[in-house]
Order: sequence, then structure tokens, then C-alpha cells
Amino acid sequence: MITYAANTSKREDWQRDYRLGLILIMPPQEVSQQIDPLRAKHDPRAFPCRSDPLRREMTPEIDEELRSILGRIDPFTLYYDKPHAST
Repeated sequence: MITYAANTSKREDWQRDYRLGLILIMPPQEVSQQIDPLRAKHDPRAFPCRSDPLRREMTPEIDEELRSILGRIDPFTLYYDKPHAST
């Protein structure tokens, strides 16, 4: 069983979002070294994190469901180009 912090009153608002945990995204260094300066400039508040906070407490059932889903996904390569504005 996972235990969660009960008192988050001394945390900043954005930190409270992560009380239940997070999904961590770690791009390879050759990708992050190109993206990080843009993230630092245009989204300095979120820049330190590469993650999405969990919205529900983890249970053995949720853990099993996530492992089942992720186990069916073959590794893949992401390709990216210069960012551009959409209209």
C-alpha cells in the first residue's frame, strides 16, 4: 500500500498536484538539450518537470492495468521537426 503526504500546506500550489505521484517522461539527451532552452524560456514554471501528475491514488488494480497497457506497446522512435504555430 502506498502512503501519501497528508499535510501539503507548506507546498506550493503546483507541488500539491504531484501529491499522488507522476508519470515521468525522460527524452534522450540529444532531444532534451535542444528542447530544454525553449522550455526554460517559454514555460519557466513547468520547465523543471517533464511529467504529468497522477489524479487518483494508486491501487494494485490500477498498477496492474498500467503494466498491462504498457506491456502491449512496442518500443518506438519519435521524430520531430522545428516547432511551428498552428492556425
